Amino acid sequence: MATGWSLATLLLLILILQSVGVQGQENSNASVISCVDGVQVVALGETYQYACEVEVEPYPTMSPPLVSWFKNVGTAGATNFQPLAQVHPMFRISNTTYPSATSVRGQIESEIVSSDLFGEYEIRITGGAQSQDVVYHTTVFSLVQAELPQPPTLRLGAPFSSSLKLEWAVRRADLPVLRYEIQRREHSDVNITFEWIESASLRAGPDSVFEVALITALSSFTAYQFRVRARNEAGWGEYSSPSEVFRTVPNSPLPASNVMAINTTDASVTLRWQLSPEYNPSQGNIARYTVHYQ
Repeated sequence: MATGWSLATLLLLILILQSVGVQGQENSNASVISCVDGVQVVALGETYQYACEVEVEPYPTMSPPLVSWFKNVGTAGATNFQPLAQVHPMFRISNTTYPSATSVRGQIESEIVSSDLFGEYEIRITGGAQSQDVVYHTTVFSLVQAELPQPPTLRLGAPFSSSLKLEWAVRRADLPVLRYEIQRREHSDVNITFEWIESASLRAGPDSVFEVALITALSSFTAYQFRVRARNEAGWGEYSSPSEVFRTVPNSPLPASNVMAINTTDASVTLRWQLSPEYNPSQGNIARYTVHYQ
């Protein structure tokens, strides 16, 4: 009886073994270690980095999995994922790495220099005898452009002679506010337009509901308007509408000078005095005088 195998039998055995091998890889399960799906908010000009790592068990030792990246270029709601390297060559696509005996990892990075880079992306972790015969895992995520912060709504606090307290509600957005810039201008009752000048710049408070800023170095008894804008990672938002006109309070007047008694009787005295040489009517009118005697 012949003990050797015929060529036909050997070929049939090879086909069976290949089928069993691929079937074994199709039965592999992939569990996500770090691979975020859904919407990710990114600012224009920001450097974006994304990494995906999954664990494949049982691990296909004959043909290790590969990580591939794709971008949806479909229009009008259609889905058409194409290789990312062809669609956006500016993306730096790292080679597939294997952090452990059963895991696989891929990473991309790019500066978001244009709105074309926003959209839907797909990650595929594949393997098999033909490199992409078996899909172990897919993740779809979207890059969405961050919105600029909305203009704050101002509320003015009580004024002093050289300072004023401003308040505004924090308007939540997809990115946190980093800084605020406050500008002021003097206001005139006549048809004169003053230039806006920067009055203060401050960092946003953590988890604040209201922001408060004390504006100093103001002139007494002077009418002002204020406006504020906010900045997040997407950039500076629009200025708020100009605030209502607010006037600082006048300084206390300086003492009168050259006080003299110019007429006296047994029951009265007539006094005369001069205003301080430093008195400025634009800093507030004197409403009344008080005379003390002893």
